[in-house]
Order: sequence, then C-alpha cells, then structure tokens
Amino acid sequence: MWNILGYLRQSKPLPAKYSQYKYLSYYSGQEPSTAEIRARLLQSTGGSVDLEKNEETGIATLCLNHPERRNAVSGGDLNMARLLSNPDDGFSMAIFMQKVLHRLENLPLISVALIEGTGALGGGSEIAVACDFRLLTSNAGGIAFVHTRLGITPAWGGCTRLVCKVGYTKALDLLATGRKVSGEEALKIGIVDGIVDSENAFTEAVEWLKIRVQSDVEVVKSLKTMARNAEVMSYDESLAEEKRLFAPLWGGPANKAALSKNIKHK
Repeated sequence: MWNILGYLRQSKPLPAKYSQYKYLSYYSGQEPSTAEIRARLLQSTGGSVDLEKNEETGIATLCLNHPERRNAVSGGDLNMARLLSNPDDGFSMAIFMQKVLHRLENLPLISVALIEGTGALGGGSEIAVACDFRLLTSNAGGIAFVHTRLGITPAWGGCTRLVCKVGYTKALDLLATGRKVSGEEALKIGIVDGIVDSENAFTEAVEWLKIRVQSDVEVVKSLKTMARNAEVMSYDESLAEEKRLFAPLWGGPANKAALSKNIKHK
C-alpha cells in the first residue's frame, strides 16, 4: 500500500474542485486540436472502415475490416499502442475516439452492433456499448472490457456507458475482472439484447433490426432522439424537447397516411 501511495503522490497537485482525485494520477495537459490528433493517429496504418447501404431496406452496414490484426481497433492494435505509448498520445486518442463514438451514439438512427468470432474486446467493447443495441452470435466469444489486463482503463466512454447500461455494481465487476460475458449471462445482465445463429448471423441481425425501423424514417429519427434526450437530459428538459420533436409529425405525411388507413385500430 505504501508503494502505491508513494507513486501516486508524485502527481501534480490538483485544484480544490478535484479534491476527490487527490490519491489518483490525473492528466492535466491541454487538449490538442482534432487536426493534430488525426495527424498523429495516421502514423499507424492498415485496415479500413467499410460502409455499405442497402437501398431496398435503408439499412447501412459499417464493417471494421482489419483481419491481419484480428479486426483490432486503435489502442487494441498492440503495434499502435507501442507507437503511441505515452500519456499525451493516450489523452489524444481518448479525445478522438470519444468524439467519434459520441457522434455514433447520437446519430438520429437506430444502431446495432453484431458481435461475432472472438467477440468484442477492449476497444471493441467500447464501440459496442456506444450502439443502441448489441447482438451476439451463438458461438461468439462475448464482450469483455479487458483494459485492466493491459494496465489501463476504458477511455472512449466505455466505463460511463457500461455503468448506464448495467448499473454500477455489475459494471465495476466486469471492468475490474476483465472477464468475458456471453450467451445467457450477457442477456440476463442486459449487456446484449439478443442472440442470433452463427451460421446466419447477418441475415438474422438485419431481420431483427427491420422490426425496429419499420416506421416512417422521420418517426424513427425523432424517436431515437427523444430516447437519447431522456437518457442524458434532466426530466424536465427531456419533456420540453419531446413535445417539440412530436409536433412536426402530427399531421405529417406518415400520420395522415396512417389515419386514412385506420391503422390504429388494426
């Protein structure tokens, strides 16, 4: 214990408002620009992010394609981790990825992470919990926040989102142990929302998603935004925004079409 405290006391003193961190190492450097961060991250190359849209269903597929690194992302690629192995670069990577995943999380559409093969590990798990839903294939390795095995913590918003999704105690257990959760346990604790057959995973995932995006696109967009508001805003703020998001839909094309067909009573 004394060795730990001796190390932590080397940290720079913090302002009074951060007094709860007085026994922690805490980064107090300046935040670099996005352009600076992008230039630094581009020193590590390889892999691609592939986007395809099915015009018939309106469903887009985003694939993280880096097979030679087992589809590792950013810090999960150990070569990249070694290249950027210092607090300044770690902070920059965290800034960049938090912005990326924040944009993903707040897109006015419904997103699903389909987790296959060895599963969503480390950075992959942080991307998965930034999606609205998560589906596991029946033979997938599961989801694991393995950061502690590398002597780090989540940094892309994974800790915050996991606590919001499964609660403090379960989240702390998963983060502290780094263990994988899959199958029925993953469903039980709410970290995944369904299991699909590994032999027909993509088709089943698309069918699962179709049920949830079958409404008019403007309705889906507004509904997603309402739900996100309810999660991150105060109760009163969310109520205020809800009525403003609803109003343009009332008497809109989808509403009129439904009324003309008496859909409510079918």
